[in-house]
Amino acid sequence: MIKGLDKIEKEIEDNPAIHKKLVRIARAGNYKTISEKDIKQMQKVCKKYGVKINVKDGKLAIEEKEDIDTVLKMLADYYKTVDVSGKPYGTFSGKEIKVTN
Repeated sequence: MIKGLDKIEKEIEDNPAIHKKLVRIARAGNYKTISEKDIKQMQKVCKKYGVKINVKDGKLAIEEKEDIDTVLKMLADYYKTVDVSGKPYGTFSGKEIKVTN
C-alpha cells in the first residue's frame, strides 16, 4: 500500500533519525494492515492539520523528501489528541495503553 519505499532507503543514509522512526513504526505494527479505508482516514487527518499527503492509485506515494516525513507521521500515529484538554499534539513518542471501562 506504499509506493516509493526505495526513497526512504536512500534517505536513511543522510538522516539516521528516520531509522529510529522506522523502528518505532515496526514495533507498533500499524503498517502491516493498511487498507484503502486507512489511507482515506490519513487523508482526512492531513487535511485537518494542513499537511499534504501524496496518494496515487489508492496507495501512499513517496516521490519527494516531504512525502517521507508525512508517511512516517501517518504510520506512527503522530497526531494525538489529549483526553483532558482536547488539545491536539504531534509527537512520535507515545505508547499504546489499554482503555478500561
